[in-house]
Formats: sequence, C-alpha cells, structure tokens
Amino acid sequence: MKKILLLGIACGLATVALAENVAPMILPEFYTMNISPDGRWIGSNDGNEYTMIYDRVGGGEPVMYSETMLGNGNAIALNGMAVGATFSDRPVLMYEEEVLFPAVFDNYSLAGLHGITADGKRVCGIVSNSKSGGSTDEDNQMYLPIYAEVVDGEVGEPVVLPTPEKDFFGTVPQYCSAVWISNDGKTILGQVVANSGMFIAPIIYKQNEAGEWSYTLPTESLFNTENLPLPVYPGEFDLVPPEYVDYMTEENAAAYQAAIDEFIASGYTSPYPNAEDYMTQEAIEEYNKATEVYNEAAMKYNEALTKYFEDFYAVMDCSVNIVQNGQTMSSDGMTVACAAEFTEESEGFTPIKYYVTYIFNLEDGTYKEIKSDVKNIIPGQICANGIVIGNAVPSFDDTVPPLSYVLTADAKDYVALEEYLEGVNPESAKWMKENLNAELVVAYDEETFEPMYEDFIMTGHAMASDDMTVISGGVMAYLMEDEDRYPYSFMSYVIDGTNVTGVDGVAADNGAVKALRNGLLLVKGNVESIKVYDLSGRQVFAAGNASGIVDTKLGNGLYVVTYVDAEGQNVASKVRF
Repeated sequence: MKKILLLGIACGLATVALAENVAPMILPEFYTMNISPDGRWIGSNDGNEYTMIYDRVGGGEPVMYSETMLGNGNAIALNGMAVGATFSDRPVLMYEEEVLFPAVFDNYSLAGLHGITADGKRVCGIVSNSKSGGSTDEDNQMYLPIYAEVVDGEVGEPVVLPTPEKDFFGTVPQYCSAVWISNDGKTILGQVVANSGMFIAPIIYKQNEAGEWSYTLPTESLFNTENLPLPVYPGEFDLVPPEYVDYMTEENAAAYQAAIDEFIASGYTSPYPNAEDYMTQEAIEEYNKATEVYNEAAMKYNEALTKYFEDFYAVMDCSVNIVQNGQTMSSDGMTVACAAEFTEESEGFTPIKYYVTYIFNLEDGTYKEIKSDVKNIIPGQICANGIVIGNAVPSFDDTVPPLSYVLTADAKDYVALEEYLEGVNPESAKWMKENLNAELVVAYDEETFEPMYEDFIMTGHAMASDDMTVISGGVMAYLMEDEDRYPYSFMSYVIDGTNVTGVDGVAADNGAVKALRNGLLLVKGNVESIKVYDLSGRQVFAAGNASGIVDTKLGNGLYVVTYVDAEGQNVASKVRF
C-alpha cells in the first residue's frame, strides 16, 4: 500500500489553511455531500455506485472511485483522503485515485468508515458484532462503534468504543454507531438505535488524557419527560397451534392426506374432506381443548402486545427521538446539533411530521431548541464559528425541493442560504439568484387541475469549509426543467461564503494590530475606529481610539478586524485568538 503523508499537528489540533476567494463555478453531474475542513476537497454521492472527489485547488476533472459511497460524517481530511464503504459494506480509504481496502476489517461481515480527523490520523465507523446472538447483552448488538489509528496509510486494529448495555426503553440496543470525529480525534458522535429500531438517541464518546473512553447521552433528560411507565415487551409468541393430524392415528392421518390429495387432483371440485371424520370422539375433544388453550394464550399475548405499543408510543410522544443520521458535530467536539422528529394532528388522515433542531453545548451540558418555521430542516454541519447549515429535505408532500438554510450562533431561526449570503457576501447571493433560480410546480388547482408554480433558489444540499469561506451545494438539476440551461441530472455549485475582504491568511502580526489570546489585542501606536466581526459578518466588538492591550472579551477563534491606521488607510485582516 502506498505511503500517505499526514498533516502536521500543532497543540494536538489540526491546522487548517484558509481558502482563497472562489470564482463561482458549476460541477456537472456532481452532487456535493461532503467537504474537507479547508474547502479544498469536495465529495459527491448522487445515488450512483461511485464517489467523486473534486480538488478545488488543483482543478481538472473530479476523481471517480467506483462502487463506493462516502461516510455519513466528516469524511474528507485535509490531504484529500476520504473514508466510506463499498456497496457490499466493506470499509475503504479513497486517496489519489486509489480505493484502499484496510485488511484489518477482512474478518467482519459488515463494516463502514464514516469520519476522519482533519489530519487523517484517526478514523471512526462501525463493525458487525462477531458475537451477535450470544448470551450477554453486548453480544446481542448487531453492530459496534469503533475507531482506529491511521499510520502511513495503514489502518490499525479497530478499537470498540464503550456502549450502554440498555437503551432508553430498558432493552438491549439494536446497535450503536460512530459517525463524526473531532479534529483531535478524542470526541466522537454516534447514535444509539433502540432494540425496536424506532427510537434513536445521540451518543458522545470522549477519550481522557489517560486514553480511557467514556460516553454520555445528551438527550437523556429529554426522554420520557412525563415519567410514564416504560413499556414491557411481552416477548415472542412461540406457541404452535394444534393441528388435526396430531390427534389422528397414523392410519387415519394417511387416509386424511389421501383425501386431500384427491380433492386437489379433482381440480378442487370434489368436497373437501372433513378432518373430524378421521378422528375418534375422544381425539376431537382433545383437539378442541388444545385449540381453546391456544386461542386464549394468543388473545392474552395480543392484548399484552397492544398494551406494549400503546405504552411505547405514549413514551415516544414525550421524548426527543432524533432522525436517522440527522446529527452533526463541530470540529472541536464542543457542539452537537441534531434533528428530532415530531408529529402534529392534521385535518387529513395522516398526521403532519416536522423536525425540531436541538443544539447541545457539550462543555456545560446546556442545550437550545429551534422550532423553525421551515418544518423539514435537518442540521448537516456545524462550522467553527457556531453556524449550523441545515438541509431541508424534500417536503413530506413532495412539493418543495431540497434547500439549504443557515442558523447563526445567536439566531432564533434559520434563514435561507441566499438570504444569509446577502449579509456577508452579496456577490455570491447575487450569483445564486441569477444562476440557481427555478420555477417549480408545487400543487395543482383543485378545480381546474392547472399547475401552480413557485419560485425557488435551488441551494440544494450545501456544505461549507470550517470557516465558511467556501460553500458548495448539490442540486437536483432535473427539477429545473431547463435542459438548455443545465443539461444535467445533478450538479453542484462552488461559491464564496463569508466575505473576508480579500485577506488571505491569519497573520502572526497584522500591521498595527496583533491578536494575543483570550480575546486580547495588542495595538501598536494609535488606531481609530477598531471593529471586530465574526465570520458570519456580525460586529462583535467596537472601540474608538485604541492603543496598547485591548480586551475584546471574545472567545478564542477566527475573526476579522478592521481599523484606520496611522496613515489614514482602512485596514482589514483576519486574526485568531
């Protein structure tokens, strides 16, 4: 296997180069599903049996990896290595036009890789449980979450992460997964799927300084908030119903079978044989008694099963049940966002489904709930500045296409991606409105059956670099019904995200202003009108004349500082506290 150069580490965290300005472009037959932290490498899965990786810096045609699909987490590292699996559930690394099959997974019937650290040194995923069907609770989980080290392109032996013995309902989990992994590889986000398969909860695995792993369940306090009795599963009904032949002599049973064969041979025209004609009166009574016992047991079981489901759905109604793979984690492992599914009554026969976003602060254990006016948003990514990119899946009545939305750190609701860009990069917003607009049929008039149209900006499934400077989205081009304009089934756009005023790096010394740590700025001489913006474009600090040490009281991270220098020139630069 080829040797793979891994990226350097500073203070245990991967250093991420900032992206240069991006000229808007279209990638034909490409559906963005993943992106590297610096925005250089963009990954596509469009339902076809291959992955494509586009190198935004190197250009050229995307590299195609046949019979593979990307992992469900942060699946692309800074060096362009991507993780995933084949369609036959065999884990792969995709790198420099080669599909690499780690031999350490050869003994597993099923496995897959979902996340990779920015430096490419650690991966996470799932493996089949070789002990499945055994006598212990752990044996009865179908799949187990794992992580593994990567050294020179070789994946080490997978290490199984600790999992709960019971799910929230007190039964053995169907399986637990590991999907998103932090930059330092010490925090992993997965999900616990209940034994029923109908309830899912996020799980956070953390590794301490001694190398020991533990887990927490962020939604534990949001389960069964009404403290209802947990459902008791009655088990499988394993009684066998009595059969007539069991109460016949061998001779009579053979005669009875011969009569049935004759009935079939006659083309089902002769009378069907009466089983009791081949039984003694005593045997008939024994059969009837056994049937009564069986029917009574079946009735009691059905009552118990009905009670179980009544209790189960009652508990579900007062619990946060997240969407399958509907969760994401920030690169520092501090924040998790997930979508929970709820239903509400409707005038029709089918209740209306909707999603609520929950954002968990893993440092202090707090969370916030976002009930968006757009009811079908699933968070797909949290960027370094706390911005959540949400992807609105096609509406439940299939009238609205996939669209992307942005939730800034302090906002109470999502805004459409193009609306967000109007505030931070008007040029990109303008390009979107000119190039990704489409008029789609959303309904039909009940009387005339004429189509009813609505205008959309087709932002599709969007992902961004960790600093939001590069945004790429996958679009179902066939929905746009304009083959002259876009003759593709799928396509993706790549645009500038946050406007960083052309500053192309984080300088150690930005002219008259130098970032220290803990929100402190060192101002050399005197500057006027100093302002600090976060990468969503919000002004987070301002001062008039400033010199010496200035305490902005901002948290560590990346910001844009503007000021007027001694020569009266307007200066803008990025700084990192």
